[in-house]
Amino acid sequence: MVTEAELALKVHEFLQSSDLKKTTNNIVFKKLEADFGVNLSDKKPFLRQQVDRFLQSQYPVSDDDDDDKLVLEGHGYDVVSDDDDDDDDDDDVGYYDAVPLFNKLKSVGKLDRHVPQNKEKTKRVCLSGKYCTLSPELQKFLGVPHMTRTEVVKQLWTYVKDKSLQDPDDGTTIICDETLRDLLGVDSITILQINKALTKHIIPRVKPLKGDKLWKEEKEEDVKPLKGDKLKKQRKEDEVKSLSKDKQRKQGREADMCGDETQEKRQRKVLSGFLAPLPLSDTLIRFLGTGETALTRPEVIKRVWKYIKNNRLQDELLGLVGEPDTDPVFKNHGLNMDVLSRSGETQEGALTYTPRLVSVNYQGTLGSMSSGGTLYNQIPDLPPSVATWRGSLSVQHSQRQRRNLFLQRLYDEEKIQPSGVENGHAGSQDDNQDMNIVQSLENDVHFWTDFSKVHYHPQSIYEVNGLWMDGQEFNNYGAGKDVFSEGFRGEEMNERLRFFLEECDHIQGIQFLVDDSGGFSSVAENFLQNIADEYANTPVMLFTVRDPRSHMCSTSRKRNISRDLHDAVSFAKLSPLCKLIVPVGLPSLGTISSYLRVNDAKPYHCSAVYAAALHSLSLPFRMDLSGPASTSSSTYGALDFNEIVQTLSGQNRQNMVTILDTTIPAPYLTGKPSEEPILGNLQPLTPEVSEGAEDMHSVETLVINGALQSEGHRASVSEVQQAISAAYGQAVLRPRFCHLSVATCPLPIPLPFPTIFSDTVSQSGQLLGTPNPDCVLKGSLDVHSIPMAARLRSSSAVLPFLSNRLENLRKLGIQRGALGGELLKTWGFGREEVEDMGETLAKMVRALDPSSDTSSDSD
Repeated sequence: MVTEAELALKVHEFLQSSDLKKTTNNIVFKKLEADFGVNLSDKKPFLRQQVDRFLQSQYPVSDDDDDDKLVLEGHGYDVVSDDDDDDDDDDDVGYYDAVPLFNKLKSVGKLDRHVPQNKEKTKRVCLSGKYCTLSPELQKFLGVPHMTRTEVVKQLWTYVKDKSLQDPDDGTTIICDETLRDLLGVDSITILQINKALTKHIIPRVKPLKGDKLWKEEKEEDVKPLKGDKLKKQRKEDEVKSLSKDKQRKQGREADMCGDETQEKRQRKVLSGFLAPLPLSDTLIRFLGTGETALTRPEVIKRVWKYIKNNRLQDELLGLVGEPDTDPVFKNHGLNMDVLSRSGETQEGALTYTPRLVSVNYQGTLGSMSSGGTLYNQIPDLPPSVATWRGSLSVQHSQRQRRNLFLQRLYDEEKIQPSGVENGHAGSQDDNQDMNIVQSLENDVHFWTDFSKVHYHPQSIYEVNGLWMDGQEFNNYGAGKDVFSEGFRGEEMNERLRFFLEECDHIQGIQFLVDDSGGFSSVAENFLQNIADEYANTPVMLFTVRDPRSHMCSTSRKRNISRDLHDAVSFAKLSPLCKLIVPVGLPSLGTISSYLRVNDAKPYHCSAVYAAALHSLSLPFRMDLSGPASTSSSTYGALDFNEIVQTLSGQNRQNMVTILDTTIPAPYLTGKPSEEPILGNLQPLTPEVSEGAEDMHSVETLVINGALQSEGHRASVSEVQQAISAAYGQAVLRPRFCHLSVATCPLPIPLPFPTIFSDTVSQSGQLLGTPNPDCVLKGSLDVHSIPMAARLRSSSAVLPFLSNRLENLRKLGIQRGALGGELLKTWGFGREEVEDMGETLAKMVRALDPSSDTSSDSD
């Protein structure tokens, strides 16, 4: 068995002694197969990645030929070779073609470090915007053989409305008539179950409709879905036709490139190497805009990177890679940014880099940003259509919010950026303007978009139609219970999630964040239920996040009862729909570090702390190399998403409630004599956690990034390992198991970051002395990066959090004469369902404390 570490070492050794103008991927593959004596077909993507790394290390792509590197592993401009997978043909001709590259960028889905190679086993899905073949039963119901998934749901919903099939007592339940009963096979069904019921009736087409045209344009009379041997035969025929077309295209290209076949053969080995000038496709020539028809691979990557930097298309770490005076640690961070972000292209051909994100908001919470995001400004915001209402309409308009100073400068810089890649950066930043921007952010942030510098894809932002921001009215579980199921809201949210999931080659998992202090808890429950139905094997890690202001006690007894019941109901309903749940949100963040001054009344401040912790937690499943023993100078202890979940929740007692701890900024690795080291400085962001709880079965995953030694220099991976191992050895309370992940790259502090650091935090995050409570605070202009540590732990220390919710549910909702009984009825809960929620919470308590008495008083 050949390990990836051995393969990587052999690739680098071979390329160092090779002529890169003649060496190709095929030559590398054959050389390694000969050396190891094994078939390496399944390792080709990994080997290509190692070739990319070698080329990037030997041929940097900075503007000034310094040590800058482009980190676009697996998604850069690869040499396209028709014979790349043909082991018997070494005479491959390379050329650059932007069309397959752009298609590749659109379908990037590396949510895992390795893409499955057996494409025959890849699940065939019907893309939400593509026409699919319908089952005979559904064809009979709709009268057409093909339709998009979205249109099928809309037609079914229209039928239900027209026939008045909704249960008058529960609008989310459909009472099936004879027609629907024959189609769905049930007497009644909820709106959330429709998608799952229709799956067997919606069949992906083996042969796509030409140009995605409407089914009518094909003039097909009787179309039946292919099954069994016929399906296999059709797939084989399509594969043969595809290979035939590829061969014709190859022959055509070869004829265009060289008319003389003999001359072409002589030139092949010269043109196919990694550093040989390669002909460019017409699309790439137009993109570069210089008229050049041939360039080397590193030069193309250099031009593309320059375009990305000029147009601010990268995330913060990738942006730091391109700065000439940046800390070298940012250039070799060893992280795969494509796990949480995706490459794409606008209709005008501009490259984009956007987060894999679906954000659900009230209407009116986007500030100056359009619901279509910031990349497609030519698409106007259209009002929702109302097809079933014939009465008068009331239209509510709100003025578009003006950009604050920070957003306006970003907008102005992008506006003056030329479209060509040969142009330089925008003008130098003015220090006075930076100070004004910092002041503006501290005093003029009203929406989360006011401090967001990221571009969003139009599918990422969803405003709930008709639900305007009113926290006073939308402050309990019952207020949002029908939001997801009303109209097409649920399907529209699912559609946006489906857009991102279906473009992925392999899904590691889903991080789900919800503000569970109000009505969005019930919206999240319905959304998660749909995810569980459609993506049953995809692990979900749920973060229930709260603003410190939500912990404020009210003088109204009724409101306090409502809040306590909401907390219990929300946690009981959400927890069964995920593999791991992490409660986040303290009554005050002012106590988590003496080096921070967080204003609890400003969500702008609180979100920075939470985001910093979540950034660190995501590092293990974004590391390039897999396995805790992988050799890397910048990272250690990579885990994929599912491994993290299983480590924390898959132990013998099956606890799924996890505590989040962090230290920001992290102290020196070993600590000064008067200070505790990193482990002693970790503070919980999870509320109602008992301090000093001894748990012999606790399990932890600890992430440390950018750690500093007491002298102020960056600690190496091995130094962090040794220090943490020694710290656990000396600890009085030790976990049963702890997995350590290390990244040498610290947390970047970009301009929107709030001014919350004390005056003793240096530019690189060193802690220079005891903080002065009355000091002048520092922000992103003074502090450029900080070391971080974050930990998830499965421990009985979370028992007070669970016990309080169980006690409140029993006292206020289950006991006879409970004060909140009537309130729960208005939220749509009967006594039996409330008792089920109590049992759910009781099981979580028993998992951590089997000896606890969790029997219900109502028994």
